[in-house]
Amino acid sequence: MTRKERLREKQNISIIIAEIKNKLVKETIAWIGIITYVISFSIILYGTVFKLSTSIEDKIRYEIITNKENKYVVLSEENDKILVVEYFIEDGKYIFDANQYFFLYKYDCKFSYVDIKTKPIMKDNVYLYY
Repeated sequence: MTRKERLREKQNISIIIAEIKNKLVKETIAWIGIITYVISFSIILYGTVFKLSTSIEDKIRYEIITNKENKYVVLSEENDKILVVEYFIEDGKYIFDANQYFFLYKYDCKFSYVDIKTKPIMKDNVYLYY
C-alpha cells in the first residue's frame, strides 16, 4: 500500500467517523427536541384539564370579615380593595346575600378563614337591565 493510498484511507475513515458523529449529534438533538415537546404538551394538557375541571363551587375555604355587627365574605380582591357580600348562617348552611355588594379597603379589615363543607347558597334578587 502506497503512502497516497494510506492517506486516502485515513481521509475516508475520518469522513465516515465525522458522518457517524454528525448523525449521532443530529439524533441526540432530535430526541431532546421530541422529549421537550412531549413534556411541554403534557404540562399544557394537564393545566387545561385542571382549569376546566375546577369551578367556584369546589371552593370550601373563604375569607371572612366581621365589621361592627355585619359579617361579610370576600368574593374577589383587586389591588387594595375587596369585593364582599353579607352572609348569614341558617340551619348550618351558609347563605350569601348577593343583593348588595360592597367594596372595602382590605387594610381596614381583620380577616379570618372558615371552611364551608357544603356549597353556599346565593340569595339574590338582582335583576340586570341592558
